[in-house]
Amino acid sequence: MIKKLLLPVLVAGLLSCTTLSQLIQTPTVKLNQVKLTDFSFQDITLNFDLAVTNPNPFGIRLAGYDYDFGIQEQNFLSGDQTQDVQIIANQTSIVGVPVKIKFNELYQLFKAVQNQDEVNYQMKGHVHVTGPWDILKIPFSTSGKFPAIKLPKIALADVKIQSLSLAGIKLDLNIEVDNPNIFGFSLNNFNYNIALGGKKVASGDNTQATAIPQKGKTNLRFPIDLNFAALGSFLTSALQKGTIDYELTGGTSIATEFGNVQLPMNNIGAAKIWK
Repeated sequence: MIKKLLLPVLVAGLLSCTTLSQLIQTPTVKLNQVKLTDFSFQDITLNFDLAVTNPNPFGIRLAGYDYDFGIQEQNFLSGDQTQDVQIIANQTSIVGVPVKIKFNELYQLFKAVQNQDEVNYQMKGHVHVTGPWDILKIPFSTSGKFPAIKLPKIALADVKIQSLSLAGIKLDLNIEVDNPNIFGFSLNNFNYNIALGGKKVASGDNTQATAIPQKGKTNLRFPIDLNFAALGSFLTSALQKGTIDYELTGGTSIATEFGNVQLPMNNIGAAKIWK
């Protein structure tokens, strides 16, 4: 008698389990887009937007994610982040996974990419979702490229003597901007201080926008008038050597396709001097 009573209960239980398993569908994760959200000549941040879709008639919760970020098929960064986001029934939510890449670390670990214009990356991980199944880790993966950012070179290339007179000397300072990147940019504000032979000879603010082409060079020329006392005997010595010691400091605002970047200058060297 007891067996006869238990049989319908067991059958009903099995049917209810079957019905529940049929009702529950596994959420899906797809890459929505990759955005470069932060940019400098020291580091960049790539943000991976993941679309998490809940196909069920009930809400679920996003608990977090983990990821491995690789360069040239080798692991470079790993992360694990907890979150608490509700994903309502039959809806899709976007989860952002930011990855910050420091170029000093990148070039130290992968010296082969220093001479490349772009870097191949691989991104894989899991989105952690909670629901009637407790915690479910849903995998995702993608790959792509990002630009290998290189610091522009700004230096005093040469100094030309335009004229000499009893009143003083007129010089033409030629500042060269060398862009090694595969993208062009614009110098929107160039403020500078120039010292020759240890003596400050010029300073200013050039607000005129100057385009610097990709993998190209542009020259900025600044004429200055000096009396002989400003350089003294150092000018005679420089003319004999054919070079003049300089210090170039200041900074510039650079407008790129990724956003505006402030670039400080602190350059010491020797420039050619000629008549």
